[in-house]
Amino acid sequence: MSHRTVGVIGGVGPGGTAVFYTKVVRQYAERQGGDQPPLLIYSLPMEAQIESAMLNGATAGPEVDGMIAMLDAAVNALARAGASTIVMPCNTLQGYLPPLVARAGLSYIHLIAETVSRVKQCGHARVTVICTAAMRALRLYQNEMDAQSVKYVMPAEDEQAGINQAILDTLHHAPDPSARLRPVIRRLERDADSILLGCSDLTAFDDPAFTRLPVIDAMSVLAEATVKYLSDPK
Repeated sequence: MSHRTVGVIGGVGPGGTAVFYTKVVRQYAERQGGDQPPLLIYSLPMEAQIESAMLNGATAGPEVDGMIAMLDAAVNALARAGASTIVMPCNTLQGYLPPLVARAGLSYIHLIAETVSRVKQCGHARVTVICTAAMRALRLYQNEMDAQSVKYVMPAEDEQAGINQAILDTLHHAPDPSARLRPVIRRLERDADSILLGCSDLTAFDDPAFTRLPVIDAMSVLAEATVKYLSDPK
């Protein structure tokens, strides 16, 4: 049984949080003979206006300030509850979380660095990144891939708009949420040899037939890193 407790900041979005929780519980039980992991989940009370602003590329302004305040409250609540480290399966908000975690005196499992390291370990020559407009504008993946000498190609601006719409359609349970994403993936398959899935809300890639390229799912990488942390006896 682990003596460490992981605090999970969830709710962005709720579906992705549920998938992440399930992955961690199942993988931990497999490694620990059926034991269950010590996890605390704080679900952000995300407001529709803030969510819309972030998905449409906002990186500053009143909506972002409100989101940072919610993240700070989440970190402090998890610290008071006994968390020893913080994880967050949402990609976009990684740009704001590390200093808040450091200020609370907790450790942090870095989704971005862990995911890019996995891409490099897999030996892919040219990865494309599927993420929100805000994530792209913050350059979190681009900067980390530059630092680790990983070559990449980003979707064109009009393709990014299609990705944004697919994310919104998935969150709002549209009849065919992947409709705008399919042509984007078909074009990117000509330029890349792999896909970095940098959005925990997209469900299209749950279908292995959705793309012929190998997919590195950031949320799955984070789940594995979380289980590794919990399984370490130190």
